[in-house]
Amino acid sequence: MHIESLEKILDFYRQGGIVLATGTLPKASSRIGENDSGVEAILREIFGESRDPVHNKELSIHSNNAGRKGGYGSSAEIVSAIPKLITPDFIPGKDGGCVLHRKIDDRDVYMVTEVKHGSDMFFRATGRAERWNAEDGTIETLPVLE
Repeated sequence: MHIESLEKILDFYRQGGIVLATGTLPKASSRIGENDSGVEAILREIFGESRDPVHNKELSIHSNNAGRKGGYGSSAEIVSAIPKLITPDFIPGKDGGCVLHRKIDDRDVYMVTEVKHGSDMFFRATGRAERWNAEDGTIETLPVLE
């Protein structure tokens, strides 16, 4: 693996990003080849260990003192762990729904479809909520629960 790629992953991790891996952790770099101490140090910081084959282990999430998280496991384990690690932008009520989310300047804009009128929904946003009706052009302020 290119050491520059690992260094970018490490920077992302240090800035609060969550790093998840599946497969096998890198064993060599394009800089030195095998036994690159820089690769070892990066993997140890992010995952708590290095050079262990991921496909033979259960999901392992390493958390450091600053709350950063790095984890590795099978693809299925990673997929099931993501909702526990990251709060989604939108969680529909029991009847489901679909959403598109965009950030426009300092505003969060959501287009929600296939949700029954009166359903409860969760949005990872703060401030006032409005319903813009595309059929008749009306705008309605919605109640916000904290």
